[in-house]
This record gives sequence, C-alpha cells and structure tokens, in this order.
Amino acid sequence: VLNNEFEDTSFCPSGLDQLNAATGWRSYAGTADYFHTCSFSMFSRVPSNFFGYQQPSSGKAYASFYAYYTGGNPNYREFVGSLLAAPLVSGTKYFISFKVALANAHDYSRSCNNLCIKFTNWDYWYSWPAPVNNWAHVYSPLVVSDTLNWTRISGSFTADSNYTRVMVGNFFDDASTTSVGDPTQYGAYFYLDDICVSTDSAFCANYMGVPEMEASFDVSVFPNPFSTQTLFTSTA
Repeated sequence: VLNNEFEDTSFCPSGLDQLNAATGWRSYAGTADYFHTCSFSMFSRVPSNFFGYQQPSSGKAYASFYAYYTGGNPNYREFVGSLLAAPLVSGTKYFISFKVALANAHDYSRSCNNLCIKFTNWDYWYSWPAPVNNWAHVYSPLVVSDTLNWTRISGSFTADSNYTRVMVGNFFDDASTTSVGDPTQYGAYFYLDDICVSTDSAFCANYMGVPEMEASFDVSVFPNPFSTQTLFTSTA
C-alpha cells in the first residue's frame, strides 16, 4: 500500500475534506479527512483536531472517515482509497491489517461495527462514489468503541481478481450495521492509520507501529465475508 501510514504529503492540510493532501490518497465516497502535525488549523492538526484528540499510531499523520452517520442522510459513508503499488495476483492469498480509533468528540463518538477493507479495479471519487453493497474482503463484526487506543483489524483472503486499488470504510448499509451510542450524536467517526497488505502472514501480524500505541484488541476475520461461516477472535 503506497503511503500506508499517511506520512507523505502533497501539502499540509488547512481544514477538513483534504484527504488528497496525503500523497496518493483521496475520498472514494463522501468527504474523508486528513490530519497531520504540520497543520496549523484547529480542524486538521495532530493530536488535537475538530473531531477530538488522538496521537498517530505511528509517525505524524492519519486519515479518517464516517463509518456510520445519523445526520439525516441514510447510508451515508466515507471511503478512503488509493492505487496499490502493484496489482494483486489473482489466486494468491493476502494478509491484511489496519488500525482505527474512534473519535472522542461527543458528537462523533457513536461506535459501530463493519469496519472494512475492500479491493477494486474502479477509480472511484467524490462524484462517482463506491457503492454500499453489504460486501467487503475483510471486515470486523465487532463494534469498535475504543477512543483511547488504536484497534487493529486483521484478516486474510484469496484474490479473485488482479485488483489495482484499495478502499477502507464501512461498505454495509445502516440496516446491516450495529451502532451504539447517544442517538443525538452525528455518527461513528474513525481515525485510520497503518494499513498493511502482504503475502507474508508474519509481516502484517508483526506490523504494530509504535509499541506504546498498540491496539487494545485484535480482530481477525476468516474467511471472506461472503462465506456462510465467519470466525473471529478478540484478545486483550
């Protein structure tokens, strides 16, 4: 995954809706955001910003997205997307991990499940968003509610296409998503960092970023969500 820790910048973000400031990344749906220590804006700086307070899992930056929204637009989602460094090889097994942390500003800290990673060959963007179609390659069936620590979500799948792009978000609709919290909150807003895609199971398993910011628990999803059997583990 190119710029998988969101460290490389095309410019320092000066507000919200500037994911394209992270080199190689952009919104594949909605208006995903970007936060970096180089920013002087109260909206997009690190660690304190518009949506709360969070140190990066590693480095100086992270992206973010709405995984669930209660502001009057049913099934509104924000997807973070990028071109891969090289296409996946069809028939090859890949190991995946990424980290999320729930925002802690009150209006945005409604928790939810279905935090997903998905691969595609389509070049989506704001005006032509990726679909919410209740399917992803790896996802967490558990509700993620930790606003202090980073939660690592991991899994594996066998590529059924030579996918060229990766997306992170919640690709399940409201009816298929479990959300917990104050109904007056706008929704579940998550910070995102440290995306790993590898054919080496040990590489992503050991890719933990800064040791003191390790995830509070790990979710492993096997096999693909379209299977009739989904297994997961949660460890302290």
